[in-house]
Amino acid sequence: MNFRRAACTALLAPLAMAGGILISAVGSTNVLAASKGAVVTPVTSSRPHEHESVECKPGTVAQKHGQCAVTFIDRTKNEDSVGQKVCFTVSNNAGTVQTGAGTCAFVNKNHKAIGAFTTSGTYCGKATITATEVNEASEQAHHTTITIRCAVSATTTAAVVPGAGPSSPAGWILGALGVGLALVAGYAVRTRRWFAPRRHAASQSA
Repeated sequence: MNFRRAACTALLAPLAMAGGILISAVGSTNVLAASKGAVVTPVTSSRPHEHESVECKPGTVAQKHGQCAVTFIDRTKNEDSVGQKVCFTVSNNAGTVQTGAGTCAFVNKNHKAIGAFTTSGTYCGKATITATEVNEASEQAHHTTITIRCAVSATTTAAVVPGAGPSSPAGWILGALGVGLALVAGYAVRTRRWFAPRRHAASQSA
């Protein structure tokens, strides 16, 4: 009897632990996936001239054929700024800014220089768009940061366990399967122990 009880305990313990590990592992994986998928808010860097800035809207674009409207703004509305040449550059070969006249534009009567950013399709992550006032003595540069979302392939999507949190259905289902296996195994061992004396008695009576 002691041997049977020890065997039952030895079988139940690993299976119960496996169920708990499955719940914990899937929950941790989904939390990590959720944290990676968090949206980053574009931030404009500090500038030598606080009344001048550059922005790109929307601040988050797709890796393939992603676009946003780039605008350099001079908020002083000084008439001397009209006609000022502004050239745009992009970090990390993430894409280019086109203005209709290359990568540079001139400040219009609304005190804005306008362009359109298009992703290169080969880079994802954060990228910096710089607007430089080329005719100023100090060539003041102004920056804004955008986020380019990484493209997800079909293979990668199929390999990811569905769900985005520790309480996702996938995590609970896998955990429940582990616990269910433990209960079934325990029942089988106990049933064999309960009916073993009857089978033994039946064999002796035969």
